[in-house]
Amino acid sequence: MLGTVDKNVILKISIVVLLLALGYWFGSSQSTPLHPQAQNNNPENKVINTDVKNKLNNGLQGTLAVYQSKKSTLPDHSLYCIPESKMICSLEGCNVAEPNVFILLGDDGRGHFEISRCDNKPCDTYPATPYISGAIMEVRTIQNHGMLFKSSTLDQSFVEVVTLGTETYTSYGHCYKSN
Repeated sequence: MLGTVDKNVILKISIVVLLLALGYWFGSSQSTPLHPQAQNNNPENKVINTDVKNKLNNGLQGTLAVYQSKKSTLPDHSLYCIPESKMICSLEGCNVAEPNVFILLGDDGRGHFEISRCDNKPCDTYPATPYISGAIMEVRTIQNHGMLFKSSTLDQSFVEVVTLGTETYTSYGHCYKSN
């Protein structure tokens, strides 16, 4: 019986020591607060957030201006999608990028669906198939072009993920009906 008590006491002490060690390790490894409000109170974060917001707003306005200026020469489309934010990610991490590629969706005039990726250069247009499931439309190119496009009918938001090598370019924004 004495051997059993000693084993139980040793086990309990070991568990307490392990929990204390994990608590210390976890507490010392946190370099930023977990609560978002605490992070926003850091003046350095406010400067970064302001710079990022300015970069994204300039990109949004610039992309919309390119769409408006090229509208008459663009491929036929029933929807156009303007990105509001963009991230480029690689093995080294992710960086905010200027959202400069807009998306066109629609019929090519011969009854075939297409998706076009456009910027201040000519558009890259691909035959595609729209798949609708509930409130989400996913557009898949007929041939693999390393891209994923999904849009919500609830709020007209979209996400586009494009791969280039091992990097991903992820854009978020909203789609609008073409006039």
